[in-house]
Amino acid sequence: MYIIGLTGGIACGKSAVASTLERLGAKTFDVDKITHELLQRGGELYLDYVRHFGEIVIDEYGELDRKLIADIIFNNEPERLWVNSVAHPVILNRTRDFLVECAENGVELVVLEIPLLFEAGWEFLVDEIWAVYLNKSRQVWRLTQRDKITRQEAEMRINAQMPVDEIAARADVAINNKKNSHKNIMAAVRARLSDFLAIREQKKALKQAPKSEVINLDEKNFSNDSGSDSDTLRGDTITDCAKIFVSVPLS
Repeated sequence: MYIIGLTGGIACGKSAVASTLERLGAKTFDVDKITHELLQRGGELYLDYVRHFGEIVIDEYGELDRKLIADIIFNNEPERLWVNSVAHPVILNRTRDFLVECAENGVELVVLEIPLLFEAGWEFLVDEIWAVYLNKSRQVWRLTQRDKITRQEAEMRINAQMPVDEIAARADVAINNKKNSHKNIMAAVRARLSDFLAIREQKKALKQAPKSEVINLDEKNFSNDSGSDSDTLRGDTITDCAKIFVSVPLS
């Protein structure tokens, strides 16, 4: 099993990349979606937030007012650090459970969509890191449109995260989503995942072939050595190549 950590700044287009990889056969895991589930009434983090912030963060339907909480934590670093200290261990456990399930089911390629991958120090979970980035003006515009917030609020949220250029510099693959035309990211996929794509096509052919026909699959080893350092694994299992920057529209 080979694991890609997909990260990047807020509103840069991570989900578009994840969707493309999912259509190619990857199993994806969205940390933001899991966090949303954990924060719903009855979720594992719901009571922790209510106890800490008080009933002011509960809306008229009994759910957490996520916009109010976002306003609090993006304006107050100690509160943001508290949220991370409480939420990250729970989310990490969910992520590990997902990876165990994937391994047990023979999944070959996994994509973990983790916005704060570097900030949380979760590089050890993955074999390779892909980052999606935009220039700041475009990022601000997309965030204001998506979350219906002011430019000032958008800049505050962006500034609370690691700068996108630093994220891109630390990643193995950096994808500049400078256009929102949603075509494809096959340049990055072909450069890094050629072995995986070949195996996927072979398996597809095997399923479609008559039972009497024998097809020998040249299976690559997509399993991590539990005793290896994750940094040494990057690029070893899948086609080895240097860090790449791609500037292509996403789909």
